[in-house]
Amino acid sequence: TTPAIPGVCPETFMGSLNRVMAATALEEVEGTITNVAADWSFFSIRQADDQIVKIMVDDATVFTLDGKEVGRDLALASGRQAKVTHEDNLASRVDVYTEK
Repeated sequence: TTPAIPGVCPETFMGSLNRVMAATALEEVEGTITNVAADWSFFSIRQADDQIVKIMVDDATVFTLDGKEVGRDLALASGRQAKVTHEDNLASRVDVYTEK
């Protein structure tokens, strides 16, 4: 077969692509916030299966509360529902929802 990109073997390309995708795989976790560190550096979230996941945050983490971008101090509170996008438990985005 003729490669789609001249001079690039399809098998080599796919192998490289798979390694890059695995290295940058983001995960999502959803559940109830159960604990927030006093210094705001991490929080815990309880998933539907009762598994508790510790999530680290940093200055690059984006927080939303009911769809509006806010600071972590306004978003994070025990008992609220959250959806977290993270890599190796470091959150890039935390979407928090209050009950309505």
